[in-house]
This record gives sequence, C-alpha cells and structure tokens, in this order.
Amino acid sequence: MIYLDYNATTPLCDAARDAMLPYLERRFGNPSSVHAAGREARAAIDNARDKLAALLHAKPNEIIFTSGGTESCNLAVFGLARRRSAGGGHIISAKTEHHAVLNTVEHLEKNENFQVTWLDVSRDGIIDPDQLASAIRPETRLVSIMTANNETGVLQPMREISQICRERGVLLHTDMVQAFGKVSVDLSLVDAASFAAHKFYGPKGAGFLFLRSGFAPEQKMLPRLREWQRPPSGHCTIGRANRSARHGCAMNSGREFRRTFRMQNKTARTLRGWQTR
Repeated sequence: MIYLDYNATTPLCDAARDAMLPYLERRFGNPSSVHAAGREARAAIDNARDKLAALLHAKPNEIIFTSGGTESCNLAVFGLARRRSAGGGHIISAKTEHHAVLNTVEHLEKNENFQVTWLDVSRDGIIDPDQLASAIRPETRLVSIMTANNETGVLQPMREISQICRERGVLLHTDMVQAFGKVSVDLSLVDAASFAAHKFYGPKGAGFLFLRSGFAPEQKMLPRLREWQRPPSGHCTIGRANRSARHGCAMNSGREFRRTFRMQNKTARTLRGWQTR
C-alpha cells in the first residue's frame, strides 16, 4: 500500500516508539504514586512537558496533556467560554472549523444559553477579518479559529486575527492540530492552542493544550479530564497510546482479576468485623 493521507494521521516514528517502549514494559508506575516507580514515571512526564515547552517557547505549566486534539479543543472552548460565567455569553467561530470545535460550540449554543456568530469564509476558505472585528460584542467571551484547515489546508491570517482580539480584550483559541510540524507556530498570538500527537509521527490517543498562564478554565468540564488542574493530578505516561492493548490484557487476565476481587472482599469483611467489636 502507498499511503498518502498524512493529514489524517501519520505512522509512529522510531524515536517516539523507542521513547515509549520502556513505559509499555517495565516502567509502568503510576505517576501520582510517591514510591520509586511512580516518581520515575512522573519524571518522564515532567521531562516531556519541559521539552515541549522549550520547543514552543512556552512555560512548562502552560502545557496540559490530553487524550488528543478533540479533548484539547473541548477543554479550551468549554473552559474558556464558561470562565467566570454563570451561564451564557457570546462566542465567535468559523463555519469551516473541525467538528471538535463545531460540536462544542453548538452544545454551548443549544444547552447553555450562549449566542454564537458563525463567520463565513471566502472562496479561498479564509475568514474576513473585518467581519470578525464587527462581530465582537462586549459580552464576547471567546473567539476560536483554526490555524490550518484539516480538509483544505487553508491557513488563516492568525496574526491579524490575534491583533483584533487583543485590541478588544477577547480570548483567542486556535486549533493547531493540522498546523504543528508543517508550518511555524507562534503561541504568543493566542491564549490557547490545541495539538494532537498522531499528526506529527506520535501515538494516537495523545495530545496537549497550550493554555497561557493566568487562565484557569471553568472546572465544570469533561468527566474524565483531570490533567487541566494545576499542578496536574492525573497522568498517562505513554499518552494512552496503548489503550486497546491494555483492554486486551485485562480480558486475558480474568483469573487474576477474580483472585484479586476475592482478596478484596475478604479484607473488607475482616475490616467490618473489626469495626463491630
């Protein structure tokens, strides 16, 4: 097979595979644990965060690991739109955004009393900066415009978009999933940016969000999301890339699970017996 659809996904490169393998095998500690295995895993995550921050000219605490581009977009749009809001507000986005942003904004519009302005694009797929400027209101909480379109590859004028948002004091999020690794990115232009590792030779099921220091997203977020907290409280050392493999291992270890379950029940009964004495 000749594979040409690298905008959809890329193969895992050797460097990424070699970096992950130890944490798929012997270095499997929980990064939140205080013992040696946990500290070793935590050190690997901190090292990865430091390297990403240096590469992007960001601060380490501005890098939030997620399960991919969709979760990164969800976190940015939900969190920043709801920030300091009892409900409602105004959001601006483009009709050509990825569904990770489209569906999130539509949810806020339909379920949380937000008003949305959907920007048109030209025949070349580019938004009109003048339309953006005129669409901003006093109650506008967030503008979300992707840097590079996932279907057409069109690049939006992010510097001009950023200037408009800065002058009007509006937060700006951009979906950089398709842009990173292909064109230079400047995070000084935005307040939040979303990324997915599988677009640049990393594993699927891993991504990150850049969130500028000083912004804390609204805590009413996705149920499984914990990495956004500062400092992070929940981690996945290998970026959840081996989720399917772990499920297979769990199914094949039913005997061990049942043995552990019986031991837990026995311990619980013993503890209850002590409590009644």
